[in-house]
Amino acid sequence: MYMLKTQKLLSVILLIVLMIGCRQNTSIPNSQNQNQLSNSVIVTLDSQFGLKAGQVALIESEKIKIQNLQVEEDSRCPDEVQCVWAGQVKVKLNVVKNQQDLGEFNLISRAGAENLAVKTFDGYAIKVIEVAPYPKQNQKPEQSDYIVTLVVSRKA
Repeated sequence: MYMLKTQKLLSVILLIVLMIGCRQNTSIPNSQNQNQLSNSVIVTLDSQFGLKAGQVALIESEKIKIQNLQVEEDSRCPDEVQCVWAGQVKVKLNVVKNQQDLGEFNLISRAGAENLAVKTFDGYAIKVIEVAPYPKQNQKPEQSDYIVTLVVSRKA
């Protein structure tokens, strides 16, 4: 009788210890990790994708991560305005390949200057396709309004 009560008590204690141990090992993502995950998009090579400021594109098959840091400059001539110069838009990106930060760089989209809109890195090329919205007279877009459309491909 005494042995049966001891076994039951030990079983209950063991169950409690296991429950506490499992609870302590449970990983709860912090808000920064959740924010990064919710701010990421999965993309593939040779496919166009759009990124807002701060958003990250993951090309999982190539272990590439591209973050749109911000639109640093937008001097494009607004709609319904006549300008001497068409202007340009400069996008600041960060690229990570195989968990190695390859740094930040600017891509510039300007009419007649296609080479400024392309950056090569580690056998790949990233190109700005479009930056929206296009400026309007007397209305400058906010950082949060911009969507940068990019494409990443293997360098030929």
